[in-house]
Amino acid sequence: MKVKLNYGFFIEIDKLCYTLKQNYVGKKGTGSRTHGHFSTLEDAVKKYLDLNRIDKMKEEYADLQKFIADIRKADKDALDGIREELDRFPKKW
Repeated sequence: MKVKLNYGFFIEIDKLCYTLKQNYVGKKGTGSRTHGHFSTLEDAVKKYLDLNRIDKMKEEYADLQKFIADIRKADKDALDGIREELDRFPKKW
């Protein structure tokens, strides 16, 4: 039996354990990655929640990195504009 979860995760249930896996697409094709074997469904779900949280944080981190890059570019553009204006005036030294 299989319990489908979000983001390609699923839990395989057999007589001995609950196995948390995730489907993926890689350079050499598709497959599934095992994230652990658990004695209870609750433990498998807890692991899924932890991994899901990490994935979300990675997305937010990437968004924050882009935000920082955008701010740096805006600052640079503003400074370049100020320099261009200042270059119009003669230097006194």
